[in-house]
Amino acid sequence: MEWTVKINRTKVIVFGTNKRGIRNFNFTIAGNNIEIVDSYKYIGVYFSSNGSFYKPRSHLVSQARKAMYLLYKQQPTFNNDLQLKLVDHTISPILSYGSKLWSYENTDIIEKVHLEC
Repeated sequence: MEWTVKINRTKVIVFGTNKRGIRNFNFTIAGNNIEIVDSYKYIGVYFSSNGSFYKPRSHLVSQARKAMYLLYKQQPTFNNDLQLKLVDHTISPILSYGSKLWSYENTDIIEKVHLEC
């Protein structure tokens, strides 16, 4: 099996607070330098070098609010039971995406949007 690496999409992220001198290192694959970044989006989840998952939570909040707006714009006349079911099937999955990673942190912004629904 042969691996193919897309150099332009490959990045290095160093986690932790003690990163003195890390910019002096060069990471290379097949002679190509790999960029060192402070944050990176991988399969829809933002990773930050400081270990915080605030950015992914705020991104999910903005996506959920867009979906909520579109849902209510399209179906303003549905009864409450149907609206709750639609929220459970459309908004809740957006708000919980990647929650296994960030759920130990403060989730107030996620809860606020869920309550708005």
